[in-house]
Amino acid sequence: MKIAVCVKRIPKTAEADIFIEKDGKDIKKDNLVFHLNDWDSYAVREAVLLKEKHGGTVTVLSIGPEESKEVLTRCLAMGADKGLRIEAPSVQDSHLIAKILAQVIKGQSFDLILTGAQAEDDGAGQVGVSLAQMLGVPHAAIVNCIEITGDRALVKRELEGGIEENVELKLPAVLTIQ
Repeated sequence: MKIAVCVKRIPKTAEADIFIEKDGKDIKKDNLVFHLNDWDSYAVREAVLLKEKHGGTVTVLSIGPEESKEVLTRCLAMGADKGLRIEAPSVQDSHLIAKILAQVIKGQSFDLILTGAQAEDDGAGQVGVSLAQMLGVPHAAIVNCIEITGDRALVKRELEGGIEENVELKLPAVLTIQ
């Protein structure tokens, strides 16, 4: 099983002094510490568990500057087999991020593509579902349990109020991990 996981390097802002850039479109990141988005971390862990159970490889993709290698290194330490950094200036638009990822993923044959359910820094949860649409593959969002049987993924996803829904998807598919 070939699994791709899309991850994001984000600033830790909980206890930091935050200043806005002059253009008003971003925060100043000069003195911030960065880390792997927590939801993406869950996706990497799930991918590694699936690899251990079914065999195969886990490739982690991240869009960003040279400093993004630190999150890829973290993912390799978690059990991913390969890290791929996609060079791009700071990209904030979820649709553009999905478009860039789709261009890279289209030329490869992944059975499963995982993303985090959302990004900690902007609260957006659009990349995974947009990516699925662009790739023309089925998807499920806010997934908290995955079972692979042949060419199918049986998943549980969280709905509002803690209700769970069981979904069966034909692979390849995109799942956003809760």
